[in-house]
Parts: sequence; C-alpha cells; structure tokens
Amino acid sequence: MKKKRLLLFLFPGLVLSFIFALYLIIKTSAYLPLLEGVLERKTGISIEIGGVDISWNAKEIYLHNLRVGSEEGGGFFMSIPLLHIKGSLMGFIHRRIDLLEMERPAVYLNILSGTGGKRGMRAPPLPFQIGRATVREGMLRIRSSAGITQMRSINLSLYRTDTPYSMLEGGMVIPALGAAVRLKAVLDHKRPSIKELQLVAERVGFTEENPLRVGGLKIMGRFSVMLRVFMETRRKASGEIKFREVFIRGDDGRVFLEGASGTVQGGAEEMVKDRKVGYKIKASLSPVVPPVKGLHAEIAGSYMINEDSLFIRKASLVTDRYGRVAVRGRISGLRGRTPGLDLLVKTGQLDLSTMERVYSFYGRQGSSAVVKGILDLEGTLKGSLKEGLRWSFTSEVRDFGIERPPQMISLKGRVTGLSSEGSYQSQKDNLTLEKLNVDIDGLLDVRMKGFINKLGKGNPEVASDVEIEIKDAGSARRVFSSILPFQERLPVVEGKGRMHLRINGSLESPEVRGGVEVQGRHIKGMWYVINHYSLDAGFHFSRGSLNVDRAVLKADSVNGGNRKRSFTTRRVVVDMRDVGVSGKGSARGRLLVKIKELLMEGVEGVFMRDGDLRLSCVFYARAADRELEINSLRFDSREIKGVDARISLKLQRRGTIVKGSIEYPFSLAEGLMVRLLEGLKRKGLQIQGGGIIRSDFAFNFKKGRPSGLTIRTSLALKDASLSNRDETVMAEGIRLQGNSSVRLDEGSDTLDMGLELTASGFEVLAGEIYGDFSKRPVSLSVRAGYDMKGKSLKIEDASLRIKDVAEVSASGRIGDILRSPLLDLKGRVSGLDLKGIYNDYLHDAYVTRYAVLEGLGVQGLTDLEFSIKGQMNSPEINTHLMVRDFSLKLDRGFYLRGVDLDLPFHIGKEDGEYRGMLKIGSASIGGARITQLRIPLLVRKESISFSRSIRVEMMGGEVVIDGIEIRRPMGPDRLLHASINMKGLDLSLLSKNFDMPVFEGELTATVPDIVFTGKSIYTDGEVIVRAFDGTIRIENLALHNIASPAMSLEADVTVDDINLSMLTKTFDTGHISGILRGYVKDLVVVNGQPQQFRAAFETVKRRGVPQIISVRALRKIQILGAGGGGSILDRGIYQFFKEYRYSKMGFRATLKNDTLLLEGFEGEGNRGYIVKGGFLPPRVDVINYTQRISFKELVERLKRIRK
Repeated sequence: MKKKRLLLFLFPGLVLSFIFALYLIIKTSAYLPLLEGVLERKTGISIEIGGVDISWNAKEIYLHNLRVGSEEGGGFFMSIPLLHIKGSLMGFIHRRIDLLEMERPAVYLNILSGTGGKRGMRAPPLPFQIGRATVREGMLRIRSSAGITQMRSINLSLYRTDTPYSMLEGGMVIPALGAAVRLKAVLDHKRPSIKELQLVAERVGFTEENPLRVGGLKIMGRFSVMLRVFMETRRKASGEIKFREVFIRGDDGRVFLEGASGTVQGGAEEMVKDRKVGYKIKASLSPVVPPVKGLHAEIAGSYMINEDSLFIRKASLVTDRYGRVAVRGRISGLRGRTPGLDLLVKTGQLDLSTMERVYSFYGRQGSSAVVKGILDLEGTLKGSLKEGLRWSFTSEVRDFGIERPPQMISLKGRVTGLSSEGSYQSQKDNLTLEKLNVDIDGLLDVRMKGFINKLGKGNPEVASDVEIEIKDAGSARRVFSSILPFQERLPVVEGKGRMHLRINGSLESPEVRGGVEVQGRHIKGMWYVINHYSLDAGFHFSRGSLNVDRAVLKADSVNGGNRKRSFTTRRVVVDMRDVGVSGKGSARGRLLVKIKELLMEGVEGVFMRDGDLRLSCVFYARAADRELEINSLRFDSREIKGVDARISLKLQRRGTIVKGSIEYPFSLAEGLMVRLLEGLKRKGLQIQGGGIIRSDFAFNFKKGRPSGLTIRTSLALKDASLSNRDETVMAEGIRLQGNSSVRLDEGSDTLDMGLELTASGFEVLAGEIYGDFSKRPVSLSVRAGYDMKGKSLKIEDASLRIKDVAEVSASGRIGDILRSPLLDLKGRVSGLDLKGIYNDYLHDAYVTRYAVLEGLGVQGLTDLEFSIKGQMNSPEINTHLMVRDFSLKLDRGFYLRGVDLDLPFHIGKEDGEYRGMLKIGSASIGGARITQLRIPLLVRKESISFSRSIRVEMMGGEVVIDGIEIRRPMGPDRLLHASINMKGLDLSLLSKNFDMPVFEGELTATVPDIVFTGKSIYTDGEVIVRAFDGTIRIENLALHNIASPAMSLEADVTVDDINLSMLTKTFDTGHISGILRGYVKDLVVVNGQPQQFRAAFETVKRRGVPQIISVRALRKIQILGAGGGGSILDRGIYQFFKEYRYSKMGFRATLKNDTLLLEGFEGEGNRGYIVKGGFLPPRVDVINYTQRISFKELVERLKRIRK
C-alpha cells in the first residue's frame, strides 16, 4: 500500500521534472531572444499522453504507455514511449507553420535518489534530481506553406557530468536533404546558461526536385555546416560552411551560379571598449567558381551592440588576374528596419571581361556579348533609406568594348570617364541628380542634372537638363556603327555638334524639349558626298508624340553618281517643319528642298544643267501599317515647272508597296525637255510645242526585287513643230496622243508592256515634198512582254499605220536583250498605195523640179514581207517585195501598164539564190510599144540581176539593154550596172517627139558600162549623132545629184564636118554655108545652166562648098561678139548687099565661176576675128576684142539673137 502511494506521488513529480528540464533548455539566456525573435512570440504547444493502465510485479509497476523502475546503479527511471507533442509557429522565417508535431519518441528519464542509496525505491528525497533525460527515435513533422518536412531518427540526451556542467547531445536525419545533423552543448544548469554549443550538419543536399527556395531562386547542391559558440567570459563564436557543386537558378530558367565549390570560414568575438559592448567579426570565402579563377572574399570589422552598428574595417573581393573590389565604412541601426550607411567603395584594375565571363557562364540562355575594359572606381554612399541617401563617385574605364557578333563597340586606346553626385530623400521620395557626367575621350561629353519626385510611386515626376557634346562625329560613327540600323549604308561623317535636352513631367509621359546643332566638313555616302554642312533642329516630345518644330540641313555642295552618270549641286537647303511622330507610330510633316545649282554629266558630257530647284511635299507615315504617303509634292526649277505628284509607300512583312501619281506640264522649247532633246538639237533639229504627261504607278517589292508593278502613262502634245537647221524639213501643227502601260503580276517573271500613239493634224514639208496629214493620222501600237529571268523581249504585236496609205506590222522575239540581242522577228508592210503617195506627197515637188513630169500618173499597190533572225550586229534578213498592177503614164506618150514585181532577197552572211520576176503588161517609149514582157530576176547575196536582155525597137532603130545588175542593193554603196546599145534611131522621129525642129539624121550609142550609184550615173562609151552631113560625138557622159534640184551633167563633145547650110536652115538663125568643126571639153551643166567648159569652133575650107554668110547671120554674130550697137551693114553701099563671102569664121571660149572669156582668131593683142571677110570686096569683118563677160550677159545676148 505504501508502494502505491509512493508511485502516485512520484508520477506527477517526474512529469514536472521533465517539463522543468525542457524549460531549462529553452529558457537559456543565449537562445531565448533568438527563438522569440524568430517565432515572433506567436507559439502554441500542447502535450498529450495516452490513458494509464496500472499493473505491477515484485520490482516494477506498469501503467499502460508508462514504465517506472529502479536503476541498477541506484535511483529510478521512467519511460514514456508514446508521448505526442503538437504545436504551431506563426511567421517562422516569414512563413506560417500550421503544425509542428513530434510522434513516437521514447522519452527516458533517470531520476537519482536524494541519498544515492542502493536499495531501490525506498523513500526518494524531494526535490529530486534528474541524472539523464533521453529522447529516442522520435519523428518530427512540420507542415508549412512551403509543404511538409519530416525529420526522423531524432535522438537527444541530456545528462550530468563530473563537472559542474551538464551535456546535451543529439542528432537527427532529414530524409529530404539526405543530411545528418549532430548537436553538442555544455550547459550550466546552476546559472542556468549555455557555456558552449556545437552544431554540425553533414551531407546537406538540395536537388532539382527538392531545392532550397529563396525568393524567386532555387538553390541546389551539397553543404556541410559546423557552428561553435563559446559563452561566458570568452563570448566567442566560429563556424565553417563547406559547399560543393552548388547551382542557383531562377524560376525562369536563368542560371545565376553553376558548379561552385568552396569553404566559408568566419567568427565573432565579444569586445568591450570605451564602455561599449560589441563583437569583432572576421570571415573569409574562397570558392572555386568555374568562370573565375583564384576568387577570394574577406570581411573584417566589428559590431557594437550599444550603437547597433557594424563597422567594416575591410571588405574585399580579390581575384588572381581580374582586379579587386573593396568596401569600408559603417552600417548602423541593424536591429531597425532602415539601417544607416556610410560606405566607401573602390575598385582597382577590375577587368570587365570577368563580368562577361560570369554573365555568359551563368546566363547562357541570354546574351553572348563580350565585354572588355579595365575599371577604376571610387565612391561614397551615405545615409539611410529612412532619412535619405547621398552618393558620389568617379570612375574611369580604359579600352572599353562590347562585342556581340556582328555588333561591336570598341573604345580601345580611349578613356571613358563617369562621375555622379546626388541624393535620395526617402521621406519626400525625391531623387536629386546633382550631376552625371560621361566623357568618352575624344568622342562625346554628356552632362546631366535634375531630380525625380515620387520615385517610389508608380509614375515618378522628372525634371532634368542634358547637354551632349559630339567632339568627333566621324570617330563616333566608326565606334557605334555596328549597333545602328543599316550599318553598311551609314555615311562617313566628319564634324562635331551639340545637343541639349530639357525633360519635365511624369516618367510615363514626360515632356522633352531640345535641339541639335551639327556642322562639319563632309558626309560621305555610298554614292554621294555632302560638303561643308550644318544641321540645326529643334524638337519637343509630349504625350507620347515627338514633334520636330524645324530641322534645317544646309550644305555648300552635294556631289554624287557613278561611272556613267554624276551630279553636282550647290547651295543645298533641306527644311523640315511641323514634323510630328505620335506614340501610335504615325508621323506627319512638311518637307522643303532648295538647290541653287544642279549639274548632271555623263560619259558624253553635260546632259542637264538646272538651278533654283524647289521641291516641297507633305508626308504622312503610319508605323502600324508600315505606310508612308507623300502628298502635295511639287517640283519647280528654272527648267522644270509645275510637277505635281502623290506617292504612297507601304512596308509589309511580305514586301513593300509603292503607289502614286505624277503630272508634268512641259514645253519642248525650254527647261528639261531642251536638255533631253539636246542630241536632236546637235543634229540640227528644232522642236517647239508643249503638252502634259500624267502617270499612275504601283510597285510591289520583295527582298529588294519587284514582284508586281503597274504603270499607266498618258501623253498629250499639241501645236508642236519640227524643223532642221536650214528648214528644208519642217512639220507643224503636230498633235500627239499617247498611252502606255507596264504591268508585272505577282509571282510572274514577265513584264507586260503596251504602247498606243497617234499623231494627227500636222503638215510636213521635206524639201519640195509636202504632206498633209490633217486627215491621215499616223498611229503606232505595240504589245510586248519582257521576260526578266530570260532577259528576252517578246513582241506580241507591233503596228505602224498611216490612214489610207500603208500599215507596217511586226511580231517576234528579242533574246538576251541586255548583253547580246538575238533577233527573231517577222513582219509585213501591206497596202502601200503608190498613187496616194505620189499624188498627195510627191507630185507637186517633182513637177516643180521637172516640168516634163507634168501630167505624170502613178498607180499600184505594194506589199513587203520580211523576217529578221540572228545577232543584232549581223542579222540574217529575208524579204519579199510584191508590187501589183503598177502603172505609170506621161502625157508625151510614155506609159507603163500592168507591171508586177515579185522580188525576194536576202541580207546577211548566208549565201543562196532566189528567183524573182518582173512582168510588164505594156509600155510605150518614144512611139515604141512593148507588150507582155517577162524578165526573170536572179537574186544573190550581194546582187540582183536580170536574167535576159531587154530589146526594144523604137524610132526606126533598136535599143538593147543588157547586163542589168544591182550590186549590194541594201548597202550604202549599192551600184547598178548595165550596158546600152542603140542602132539606127531616126533623129527626125526623135526631134519630133521632143518638140524640136525636125532634122534628118541617125543616133547610135555604144555604152558597154553604165554605173548608177544612187546619186550619180557614170558611162563608159560614146553616143554618136550623124546629122547635117557631119558627126557629133559625145563621150565621158555623167550625171550627178540626180534626185536633187541641183542635178548636174558632165560630158565631152566633139563636132566634125557639120554642114552649116543645113544646120542654119534647120534652126533658122540666118543662112551660113561652110563646114564647121570644134569641141567642148569639161562641160558641166547644173540645173540646165552651164557652169564650166572649154570650147573652140572654126570653119574649114572644103572644095565645092562656098563660104557665104547672110546679113541676118552677121547681125546675130555681131551681137554675140560685141554685144550689139550700131552696124556698118546699115550704112553706105553695104545696105544693098544681102550676103557676103568670108574666108574664116570661129572663136574660143572658156567658162568658169560665171565668167566667160571670149576670144577671136588671128588676133594681135586683145583683138581677134570672129568672122574674117573674103579677099574681094565688099568685105565685112566681125572683130572681137578679148573680153571677160558674165555668163548671164552671154545668155542675154543669145536671147537677143533669137529675136
């Protein structure tokens, strides 16, 4: 019964002792503040013990779930195997722990008796003492917002030692981390306090599946942690953390640390100085990080408890090769929410490539840029987030560079300076930037100051001034060109400038006002150079819109071009005004370009010279639609007036679309057209008139090449005129209407083209040929397609038509048109009306020139088929000329009827023979008639020849034309060869047909070779006229300029044995009897008028032929020799004689340059006879005094002779 009462009393005492022991551990002076701070004094603990079921034996009493017994060494023990502890911790490390639960620990207490007796459970003393308290194989489950964490194999043992201290030892396993944790502490239970504490965590592991999360980072790796704390007098702590293969990644997958290994060592020691209590702190870190070799970090300083301040004597980060970073100063108010800072930061020879290696190693998914440079920085940071911060620093970077192929910025050999001062007032939430200076040696200077209000708000307010000085624009362009768009097209710039900005307003929608001034020597582009330029621009930015109030670019000159074309402009001004760019990506503005002088030159010289050029337009751009519109475009200059245009440009992902229209009124006699027609002017052509050109166009481009286009152009020309230098060719009243179209369908490689031109209402005068086209318009029509891939032109249909006159049509293909054109064409000239051409255009001219053609009538139709193949410089041309029902009639009885010509011929390198035919239905020539004449033609490469002779019986005789051959008929040196033989032509019939006095005689001609060159006829042979009992022989006969009004005749004439009696009787000039002989050499007759000759005529005595001259003939010869006047024949005895005898009659004459030298014979000095009288009286002499007279005077004398 006593034992039962003892147990009933002992049980509550043991439980209270266990609780007291836990209390001692928890309430130690060193750890209670820590736990209270961590737990934020929000805890809840409950202890549950199952129901008690009592049973006993001789030595033990059993209660279900509770066992109490005696120890062999003395004392008692108590074991509770199913102790269950639950609790909750609020705000533990900023997380909520909903459940803290320990299950199934075996709690074992060894209770010592008061006397230390050996007989068991006899009257234990009170208060009792605990010899050992043990927790075995416990399991702790923690459920928090991060999930559920379990700790197993929890073992804790608290026991007394032979010293005045107790020991606390234990350990646990954390399965999720694969870690084993050991704890060892020395406790002073009398004070009570912790004398020494040692905590070791081994093989702590965080994996991809179970990482350590801190913020948005995941930490993975293996760790070992050792912590030792010494209390009481030494007040010292030391620790070590070893880590291996540590990875730190962000939730977005970025790598911040990879494969790091190393050791962190540190310690703290309590210090008392000047009645201030604190701790000395020292720590070092030597990690092995793959991208940075020889990395070492160290911190040394002190923490003063009284001042709650951390004094950093030395904090440095040092590498073997890449420089160092050092910090020293003070951080105060660590226990508060806003610590104060007073820090000095320095870097020495810091290699920025280290940062690049770290960045590229840990951020491989990001940029691959290579950063270079050496950084030296020194600065201070003072204040606190509550009261405010102030900073000041200066830095220099040498050989700075960034490389991210293909982009690169290199400042090698330059020093970049950066300095800044400013402050942040946390209460006012105001940041003041007193200065921010950036100086890139020799390139740029940037100066900035201002403030930012409401920095912590969502939309801070900004007020800032920025000044930027560009020292060397050319060097800056070279340095920064790779990061700019269209870098391959950026010009080379030489100059300097300045920019100023004033920024006000909220950060989301600031207002910016500023200006730019740039001037320099030149700007060199790919095909242009701007010389001695200046740029002045003012702009402002407000509410998401950029507005350029005015931007003016001025240049002394602009030059450009290529090998074939070049241009030079002088005094150029580009003025942009009211340019606005909205936040929605739209822009609009006005543009004005002025050019004082413009000169354009080509390989052949200057082809355009203009001045006072003025181009103005209004443009509008929409970035969302990638579209640009240019409206109200107007262009004026000294030579180009009134060009109006509209252009729309739209950039799409699939390509670029350009649309627009242009209208240009022009004059052919001034401005640009004069330059364009300069080649015609050099050839002597003058063009007058004016008109207007209108064009609508649309272009589609893909990858820089046209994928679709449409161009429609109309031309209206009125009252135009054309003439050559001497006005022998003139055209007036020309009205020209035309339309053209060019189309390229998307996906097609064929450029479709069309052209329609109609000229009407004009008159043409070419020499003496006049044409009236007022009712006969001339029209041209072309439809073709250009294959851009094959570089060939296919002509579907081309036609040139003159109403009621003729039509020319052609079709075919021209291959390789840009390099070596290859022709394959065919065409036809049809319906050529010879009657209409002659009557309307040729009749008046030919009749005026050749009166003999009066009454000439022409009829007939002509067709011509042709084909052209081969290279353009040496084509093979086949033609087929067909003339049908040709007739020609002259009032003098000459006519041709029913003439048909079928003539094929070939032009080119190929040899061959072709057969043609000339048919003449009937003909009449000089009374001779020809019927049904068929002449075969043989056409060879270089000639057309008649296969048979032409034999005609006429005027009592016969004419044979043989060997007719046209050589090189299509060449500029074409020739016609033939031979003519005339036999027995009756001169009485011939003279009668040509309205001449009828005389008897015979005409014979033997001309073995006649050559006709197109302009001239040369003969080799002679024409003999047998008349008046004598002979007239004509040799060296030639005709020149046959088709012109100045046709000339050349010949040599010899006269033998002409009976003057028969001659003077035929031509009724007065009777003369005798025999005449003489010659005319080098005779040249132009347009019916002799131009030169050498002549000599004289009479010769012939037996049986008297030499008598009548008074009438003497009078006429007197007029020829002396020019007229009084005559002895009208006085004295002479008036009774009707004829006289003469012994000789003759003269010599030379004509040149309209001067005739007339000489007599048997003269002395300047005196000579023309007629020398006989020996018997009465005698009459006609004496000529050598004289030079105008040939016109001679003609007048001859007219008087006729009278």
